[in-house]
Amino acid sequence: MQTDILAALQARRSQVRLRWEQRLRRTPATSPLANPTTLAFMMDWTLDRVFEALAGSAEATPAPAAHCPCGLNPLLGYFAVLEEVLRAELRRLPAADCAQVRQALGTVADREIAAFCAVCQRRPALAQALAPACSRSR
Repeated sequence: MQTDILAALQARRSQVRLRWEQRLRRTPATSPLANPTTLAFMMDWTLDRVFEALAGSAEATPAPAAHCPCGLNPLLGYFAVLEEVLRAELRRLPAADCAQVRQALGTVADREIAAFCAVCQRRPALAQALAPACSRSR
């Protein structure tokens, strides 16, 4: 990653965060956990992770895309809005640079979405549906 792109994004961090929060507040919340006031507390941490991933993107390996079976993961919209904001910031950059930013964002988003899904309360229903098959194998 070219350090000038990372530096430019870091210099515009406060504007990115402000636009992100404004757009997130206009997005319908899928659950109480998707409340923008709640998610706003994570924004600085998330931008730190994205910039860290971006700085090391030459060595980064693509993460498998996170999948949310119930579609209620509050981070789906959270990261989708960040992607929109970053895309607007990057519209003048070469495609290869934009791809590196998208990869860094995708790495962080996929990891966080998967982590949230791992503790989803809807997962026990799936586990219970699989339990009879597991008990027969004993």
